[in-house]
Amino acid sequence: MNSDYKTTFESLELDEKTLQIGHGATIMPTVSRATRSSPAMDTLPPFQVDPMAGRLADYKIVGPLGEGGMGVVSLAEQTALRRLVAVKEPKRGDQSSYGRVLDEAFIMARMEHPNVVPAYSLGRHQDGQPILVMKRVEGTSWEDVLSGVADVPGGGAADLVWHLRVLLQICNALRYAHARRVVHRDIKPENVMIGEFGEVYLLDWGVALSLDAEADEGIPTVHTSHGIAGTPAFMAPEMTIDDTTNIDERTDIYLLGANLHALMTGSPPHAGRSLLEVFMKAYQSAPQVYEEGVAAELIEIAHQAMSREKADRFQTVGAFAAAIEGFIENRASFSLSDAAMVVLEKALEATEQQTNLLLEAEFGFRHALAIWGQNTGAQFGLQSTLEAKIRSCLTHDEVVGARVALEQLPWPNEELREAIEALEIDLKDRAERVDYLEAFESNLDLRTGTRGRQRAVILMGVGFTVLALWQVWTTRPGQPEDSPAALLQVFWRVSVIALIGVGLFWKKLVSNLANRRLVAFFGSALGGILLLRIGAVYLNPPVLYIQVAETLVVGLTAFGMGAATSGRLAVVGALSYGTAAILTAMSGHMWVAMLTLGIAHMVFFGTMAWLWRPSRTRQSP
Repeated sequence: MNSDYKTTFESLELDEKTLQIGHGATIMPTVSRATRSSPAMDTLPPFQVDPMAGRLADYKIVGPLGEGGMGVVSLAEQTALRRLVAVKEPKRGDQSSYGRVLDEAFIMARMEHPNVVPAYSLGRHQDGQPILVMKRVEGTSWEDVLSGVADVPGGGAADLVWHLRVLLQICNALRYAHARRVVHRDIKPENVMIGEFGEVYLLDWGVALSLDAEADEGIPTVHTSHGIAGTPAFMAPEMTIDDTTNIDERTDIYLLGANLHALMTGSPPHAGRSLLEVFMKAYQSAPQVYEEGVAAELIEIAHQAMSREKADRFQTVGAFAAAIEGFIENRASFSLSDAAMVVLEKALEATEQQTNLLLEAEFGFRHALAIWGQNTGAQFGLQSTLEAKIRSCLTHDEVVGARVALEQLPWPNEELREAIEALEIDLKDRAERVDYLEAFESNLDLRTGTRGRQRAVILMGVGFTVLALWQVWTTRPGQPEDSPAALLQVFWRVSVIALIGVGLFWKKLVSNLANRRLVAFFGSALGGILLLRIGAVYLNPPVLYIQVAETLVVGLTAFGMGAATSGRLAVVGALSYGTAAILTAMSGHMWVAMLTLGIAHMVFFGTMAWLWRPSRTRQSP
């Protein structure tokens, strides 16, 4: 593209003077339609000059006001109306500028608008040069205010909104001009004058063109003009080639975007070491890059206005102005959004208080959107905030908060939705496992049925002890020992005591798995004893052997019950019944067996009743 345009630039055949002008100065077209139109010059009314009085017909020259590329502007007094006016004349001896003064005069005559300086009169000097009389505008150029050279006329602060309102006044002038089928082509801060009372004037219509093929006599059109015109530092791409038929209203819209760029950055969009480099940048019109701190919404407006392709720009000045007005009206929304973005950045970097920072950022973005729902910065900020909030909720397994935030996202996020659904499944699985473990723990919790179990133990412990001691009394030394059949009858008495103890507290003793296991242990002991005694009836071994075996069975049961509930109870059970079995085997007497068994019952059941007391089991984990 660079080499292609270099060839185009060389074909423009710009003169040496043009090549050396500053990049912020206006390039004037080399040929003007009005210059070639002698009738337009000939029909101008002559202004009579009184050399002695320094008068120009009814106008008395007071002094110079300025000098530009097209001519000299003087301050004059209109004596009849006693007012000061501005008089514009071509530079002496520069006949090529005659037509440019006429071009501007004819265009200004069509621009009867508050933001365009009115043309009062047009005539010609006795030597034939045109003379344009205009309203005298007192004030300061926008360029001087932007650069800080001058203060705001009439006082006040030149903040961003003030400059944007100046730009809107320029838009008003251009909307009127475009309605009259005229494009300006040289919009820049230097060509904008700001009056003492806030008046804004778009000046220098000398390179303006009519879009009408059949324009009024003397008005240049896009179909009849030739040559490059405009200010290189602000030019639109179509202005860098010698074909004015490509010029239309959207060219001025590009220039509005270039002025917006200038007020945001302090410099025009195109800069370079040579005119070729500046033209090349204008021709390419790559999207501008802005520093941090520039409002994203203004950047978006500038990018669209300065799009390389005309079809991608705002299509009317009204649309551009509406975007600027929207920014001004909703500036509070932008301020809130910018502040919330700072908080969001802190939240994303924070390791502590992140939740509070995210809530603060979310509040700021929502408030900004409440003021202006189209604030894209606030929308993106809210999206980022809620996504960060969802990730935080996922980290802490807060699936409800994550789901609520997901539904509030301005734009869907399928990745986060899938993560939430995965967490919901995981939490459900974990809840089911917890329920299972809680149920399992509850089944093994000995705190359940404590009071009933203790009472049953006390009742059976007393009953077994009394029964054993009663047998000691009935089997005193010297009396014949019971037969295996007699021991079977004793078993039924033991069973009755056990059934009474279990039956009275049945609901408590079967309330969970732990209690049922204890009952099963106890039942297995009775079943073992029953089998021993039934076997003894048929085998008829010594009764003492049967008693030792039964004591060992009871001891094993006591150890098992203790192991399932308390280590101390297991030790007590093993020692008490083990000791009873040893003493029975050593003594050789049945009454000793019953005495030691009764003592073992007393110790074991007493220990169980103490360890299973309600006050203790409530404190157990």
